Amino acid sequence: AGMFLSRSKRSKTRLKAVVRSTRTNPEAAASNDDGIDYASDAFEVRPVGKKGLGVVATKPIKRGELLLEEAPLLVFQDQSFDVLFGDLQEILVDETSFDKWDTSLRETLKSRCNEEVFSKFWDLADSCSESVKTALGIARTNGIGLSEDSAGLFLLLSRFNHSCKPNVHNSWQEDRQVQVLRSTCDIDRGQELCISYLSLLTLCAPANERLGEISDRFGFDCMCESCSRSKGASDWRRERLSQLCDAFSREEAVEDTSDSIIWLNLRPRMPLFFEVDKEVVSEMTAQASKRGPSSSSSSSIVDDDVVERIDMRDALRETVDLLDEEFGGNPAARALVFFGAFRRALKSRRVSAARSLAAAAWKATVAAEGPSWRAR
Repeated sequence: AGMFLSRSKRSKTRLKAVVRSTRTNPEAAASNDDGIDYASDAFEVRPVGKKGLGVVATKPIKRGELLLEEAPLLVFQDQSFDVLFGDLQEILVDETSFDKWDTSLRETLKSRCNEEVFSKFWDLADSCSESVKTALGIARTNGIGLSEDSAGLFLLLSRFNHSCKPNVHNSWQEDRQVQVLRSTCDIDRGQELCISYLSLLTLCAPANERLGEISDRFGFDCMCESCSRSKGASDWRRERLSQLCDAFSREEAVEDTSDSIIWLNLRPRMPLFFEVDKEVVSEMTAQASKRGPSSSSSSSIVDDDVVERIDMRDALRETVDLLDEEFGGNPAARALVFFGAFRRALKSRRVSAARSLAAAAWKATVAAEGPSWRAR
């Protein structure tokens, strides 16, 4: 049973915390050591149509408002992470191995949780099993990544559905061992609160690819506003965002300290692999591996069909406008872009610009996560 527990003292005691109370006083909650450190009274869990249960605002919520701080009920790392989410998932194909791991997880929960918490765990969705729910199926359906080699399961966070235009951002704050959720925009009473199960770059894929990715990985069909409305213009804007975000985040781009110019890679984006055959993958991989013009050579031939030369200030303005239109000005996405631009400005010794961009990145990070270690 111990294989399902984190090695940290805090995470071990989480399984012993049998009362999952919902409180609205963050100061009082700060000294209490149960699973939910803070939960706002501005939302409730209730049916949301075909999606089943979801989280809905019970009163207006302002951008950046703290909604939830929750520690994991279970933490998966080392062998348990590899088996459930990593390179050893094939072990679960064998029925005997699956039963062994499922029984171990059941025993862990039964020995460490009271009936209320145990019941809440079994109320969670299981998209991995066709008929009878399993403990492993619930864990694999609701587990959320904490790092590259660990994942956690959160009872209340698991009730937040996915949207390709999320109005809530969740961040794992490792120093406090909690997931923190804040609103990314103003939210009206009665509106559903949704996070994103996908990364920013994956969210920038065309709608048909996002739909396939979500169905393949999570076992449901996305019915969010972005996937239901007319997709042509939105797909174009998200493709452009993908190019801009990639340019700001590329490590090699930082080495170009000559000026404030950045290069956008306009080659066809690598499609999500679930719907592409091997020959197409090979062809796209070969195209993506070709490098653009070298910044160190003034005689480089620029293929206008492959790259675009753009001033960083213009690129920033365009990116912010697109983020506003497609993601409601999502502060976490803004923070990533501003930080990438800050690194470029600092590398090129444009101190004034770097200072302004650092301030913008900090402001966006605080709006997305509050006073997190990243903001500090």
